[in-house]
Amino acid sequence: MNLKITLNGHQRLVRNLDRSSPLIKAKVMKFLLNQSTDVNRTAVKEAPVDTANLQTSIRPDVSMGKMKIVVKPTAKYALFAHEGRRAGKMPPVSAVERWSQRKGLDPFLVARSIGRKGTKGKPFMDIAYKKQKPVFRAESRQLLNDIVRAI
Repeated sequence: MNLKITLNGHQRLVRNLDRSSPLIKAKVMKFLLNQSTDVNRTAVKEAPVDTANLQTSIRPDVSMGKMKIVVKPTAKYALFAHEGRRAGKMPPVSAVERWSQRKGLDPFLVARSIGRKGTKGKPFMDIAYKKQKPVFRAESRQLLNDIVRAI
């Protein structure tokens, strides 16, 4: 459920980036930071909210050396919030206990209901990707044009 944005097919660019001008390095770093910030902001906005733990767990990680952005949630339940849970086996009562108590519900009954009916997820990372994709394409074209002009 990570969202990875990688500049594939540009290995030559990646290898030569260290030897390039500081202006090009700065443009690439700004591009990566802007993309990760935008994806992170959208994912946080689209994520389900109860205690905001899921939202605050979504963090961008920019790797300049590998030309890679990884934006992912680190909350233990992030996958279930994103994908949902199919009906079948009942989840541990401890997994829903705090949520159930905040809502004034019996944790066992909540866990049993999830086991019987499942839960519907909200694909907040997919939504963030789909919203960012056209922006990424346009800005990456502009970045490559700027690099070609600078060379």
